[in-house]
Amino acid sequence: MTVMASPLGESCWASRVEALHAKWTGSKRTRRLALARQRSCARPTGRRPRAAGMLRPAAAPHRIGQKRQDRHVREARMVRVDPGLAPAEKQRLWQDAIAWHFGDADLSIRRPDRFAGRIVTLGDGPIRLVEVASDNEIGVRTRRHAARARDEVFVVALVNRGRVSFEQRGRSCVLTDGMATLFAASEPYVIRHDDPADVINLTAPASLLQSFVRRPHDHVCRGVSTRGLVGKVSRDLMVGLAAAARAGARRDDTDAAAASGPLQLALASIAVLLAEGQAEPSGLGPRQAAMIRRCREIIAASLAEPELGPALLAQRMGVSVRCLHGLFRAAGTTVCDDVLEARLARSLQLLGDPAAATLRLKEVAFTSGFANPSLFAAQFRRRYGRTPGEMRRALLGGG
Repeated sequence: MTVMASPLGESCWASRVEALHAKWTGSKRTRRLALARQRSCARPTGRRPRAAGMLRPAAAPHRIGQKRQDRHVREARMVRVDPGLAPAEKQRLWQDAIAWHFGDADLSIRRPDRFAGRIVTLGDGPIRLVEVASDNEIGVRTRRHAARARDEVFVVALVNRGRVSFEQRGRSCVLTDGMATLFAASEPYVIRHDDPADVINLTAPASLLQSFVRRPHDHVCRGVSTRGLVGKVSRDLMVGLAAAARAGARRDDTDAAAASGPLQLALASIAVLLAEGQAEPSGLGPRQAAMIRRCREIIAASLAEPELGPALLAQRMGVSVRCLHGLFRAAGTTVCDDVLEARLARSLQLLGDPAAATLRLKEVAFTSGFANPSLFAAQFRRRYGRTPGEMRRALLGGG
């Protein structure tokens, strides 16, 4: 009988015969050793075998497990952080993913034991869509982080679900469902949401955005509604692209090249929406929106007055306190919340201003309208997750 040569070579053929012989005649230990030798010879010699824990292809959906996979966090089309992961590992992995898309920032997560998040991306060109859905987070990009930025990048953020606050360049805005804003990812900012939120972002370099918007910095942290015709088209387009990105990431067949046209169209439509100016708060008519804007102008001009509240604001607006409360209720907020938000935003601006670096923290509190420095410190920490002193050091590049 003629035995044909094995493509694995004579030694591997002998190992296979040995394994078969040991299967019938040898002891259990002999069988294990022979089987191990057979498997080692059966490996393909043309490429290095994949080790346990090697990363999967970049375009595959990814659910982060216990082992850190930084490269995969950066390259994956879908990144998910599961609730069962250790809290410290959750924060580290989520911060890595956020930093890859939006730049370095200090990230804090409340209730890390219950935190879950998902990031989906679409597009490999200058315009990219990044959908971020998470339970809660506070992101603070400081001057120290911004000093390392090489390119100027802007982000159009559309809140698809939830309530998210943005602060940058001394401005602040709170966005709810169907509202959008613009922020500079390469500059210091504060982004926060305490409850689950879904934000669809379009990132674009400043040179490209300026071909659609003449002065993009004028629109930073100015919320616009998507209730009108242009807004509805913009929102539907971004929501549709995000849904396509999720579906493509799950099937591992996202066509980044085909997405460049729709992404550019989405950016152009959002640019038209921004150019129309700051829209009225969602859910309000033109007259109510004008009154809300006037109220906020009075609040901004009167922050240093500790007695500023519903009664004083109603007096200066020429309306009753009951009417004022009803107006703010229709806008989805309260008078006291708006005043507190404006005071905290003013204090954050002072803490990050090098010209005000010599001000003591209690002077920052008094200038922002807080009569009690201890109350100011407590409210500030509750709002930003840091004490005023820690925030000043971070914003001025001291740590």
